[in-house]
Amino acid sequence: VSAWAGEPIDTEGDEVVTLAPLCIQQPHPPLWVAAFGPKALTQAGRLGLPYLASPIESFARLRSNYALHREQLAEHGHEDAGAVPVMRTVFASRSPSLLEQARRALEIQAAEIRSARGSLQLDLDHIDDWAIVGSPDEVAQKISDQRQVLGMTHLIVRGHIPRIRREDLEESLRLLVEAL
Repeated sequence: VSAWAGEPIDTEGDEVVTLAPLCIQQPHPPLWVAAFGPKALTQAGRLGLPYLASPIESFARLRSNYALHREQLAEHGHEDAGAVPVMRTVFASRSPSLLEQARRALEIQAAEIRSARGSLQLDLDHIDDWAIVGSPDEVAQKISDQRQVLGMTHLIVRGHIPRIRREDLEESLRLLVEAL
């Protein structure tokens, strides 16, 4: 953090490094800790930093993770972390067939993730447990619900879905902006 204020960084050698140009945001850009598991959540809480969840954890898991994070913040004397960022795959469309195509593509992606991650306990069985897919109004309502349930302050939208055309992904983002 001090490096962003222009203070030298000791590299434990003969060289001293100073960052330049300095950040526009003062005293530094917001810090969010990407955390997966209780140990990382505890560390983020101890440091008083916001927790950024894995985009493939279920909403149920997010509820328990954010509860643990809030407990750790309080235990270490922090009122709150200042932000509750959530990263999710989001897809909006008015076309039922395109929504079905997106759901199938996400099911394939979930199977590939489960296969690659092996022993990690991920709740990827139901798309609606970890992604937000639907008509623009349905997507806006689901986002509103997560704001209420999780206290979400920031949504980082993962707009890429394998096997979905770029034009359809861009249209999804346009619809999302309009709906919100």
